[in-house]
Amino acid sequence: MKDPGFMQSFEEAKAKICDMYVAWIEIKNPLVLYLFEAYAAMELNTKEWNTFETH
Repeated sequence: MKDPGFMQSFEEAKAKICDMYVAWIEIKNPLVLYLFEAYAAMELNTKEWNTFETH
């Protein structure tokens, strides 16, 4: 936080996040949740951040 370059980037990121629209749905069934997460990752093309490899 003491680095001016970081602080500027941090404040820009905070401002961007404040302008975002967020929605969620509650999925109580673990199997449905698992399948929905995989479907959403494929549909939204988030493979860069979401992988389903076993660890």
